Parts: sequence; C-alpha cells; structure tokens
Amino acid sequence: MKKTALYILFGFSVWACRTEYAIDSKQVKRKLVVDGLITAFADSSRIILSYTSADYKTGSVEFVNNASVTVSDGTEAVTFAHVKKGRYVAYRGYAGKTGKEYHLKIEVDGAVYEADDKLLPVARIKKLDFVKDALPKSYGDKFKEYQYLVRYYMDKPPGTNYYKPVVYRNGKLFRQFSRVVVYDDVVLREKDNVLPSTRYKANDVARIDLLSLSEKAYKFYADLSNVQSNDGGVFTPVASNPVSNLSNGALGFFQASDASSMKITINP
Repeated sequence: MKKTALYILFGFSVWACRTEYAIDSKQVKRKLVVDGLITAFADSSRIILSYTSADYKTGSVEFVNNASVTVSDGTEAVTFAHVKKGRYVAYRGYAGKTGKEYHLKIEVDGAVYEADDKLLPVARIKKLDFVKDALPKSYGDKFKEYQYLVRYYMDKPPGTNYYKPVVYRNGKLFRQFSRVVVYDDVVLREKDNVLPSTRYKANDVARIDLLSLSEKAYKFYADLSNVQSNDGGVFTPVASNPVSNLSNGALGFFQASDASSMKITINP
C-alpha cells in the first residue's frame, strides 16, 4: 500500500509540473555553425558555414556565403574561397601536414570566430576483409541484403590516440544507421587491432578512411553520439550541445586530421 501511494504521489508530481510556455522567438538568436576539416589528403580540406534558425522555422539551411575564411599553420596563411552553399576551399593541391597546429579565423557579419586543432598522425590501415554476418530480424527487411561486414586491421601507434572512420559505398559517403562513430586505443586493445565497419551488399565497393582525432575532437564526437542516442526519456540526461573548440558562441567543430584509406570489393 505504501508503494502504491508513492507511485501515485510521483505521478501526480510529474503531472503537476506541466505548464504551458510560449517561446519568444525574438529572444532566440541565430548562431554560426562551422563544419571545418583540414586533412592530409590533397584537395579534401573544406570549411562549411551555416546559421541556425532564429525562430524555430523549418525549411532549407541558411548557408553563409559572404564570409572571410583563413587557415594558418604558423608558416602559411591560406584563404579559403567560397564555391557554393556555404562551402569554402583552399587552392588546388592544398593538404595539411602532420604535427602542425592549425588556426581557423572566420569573419562574417561584423563578428570574428576562431578555433585551433592539431593534425596528429594516424595509424595506417594494413588490410581490409569482409565476413558474412546477417543482420538480426529485429532490423526488418530494409537492410536484409547488407549481409557482409567489412573489417579493417591496424596497429596501435605510440602514445594515446583517437580515431574516426569515414565509410563509402560505391564511391558515395555512406552512414547506414545515422550514427557518429569514434574509437580510442582501448577499443583497439579489446578487438586485437581488428575493427568492424559498415555492412555492405554483395558486389559493393567499400572504402574506409580512417582519420586521426585530437582529444578535444574525440570528446566533441563522443558527445554528439550521446546526443543522437538520447531517447528523451524521464531518466535520460538533458541534451546539450557538444563542447565546441570555436570561439564567440559558434557551434560545430574545426578538425585537423591525418588520414589512411583503403577499399575492397565485396566479392563473395
């Protein structure tokens, strides 16, 4: 009886906390969102800029096309030119260098935003292979043909390291379950330096890019993964923006990464 009374009291208290609240959209200021990447692959570095919505409207993304964007490594300062839809790129052939600390500076609409990240070396992918590993029935029919799990082999480099795999299917970026995945050295030790990747269909061409991450980049993506898995339940922590390395209240992250890449055809 006592337990029943407690449950009723708890339910009443939750109900009693409900109240209507009208959002004042004029108090919500839009923020700059930065998706910045410097890599050791030539012509793969880019900065993508957009604004959040200031009034909870839905619709197309408001890209930023009028910004001044520069990236410097202490020796060379490079201007990133706007090409389309908020995307800024460097000169042809530009590539980052391992060991360099990169500084991003954005000037737009009278405001200045800055960020720093270090381009650390990445472990080389030694080889790829695949195994047949059918999905559980709980996944439904949508992915039933994706029966081949690609695995990549690597050796742990010295020190403490963090990694982010980027996967492609038939030449196109591929994120099967819409989740951000990052690794640290603990996972390598637990898996004997063999890491699973995305599932593929027979005759697919799978490409894996392995990116190095700084510790602060790893924490950003780990936080982002937690936000994605947040189910909004009563006992789930309140969702919050991942901690950014950008100044002046901007959202997103500026990342510098070394990269190792390999591909394989799924030919059972």
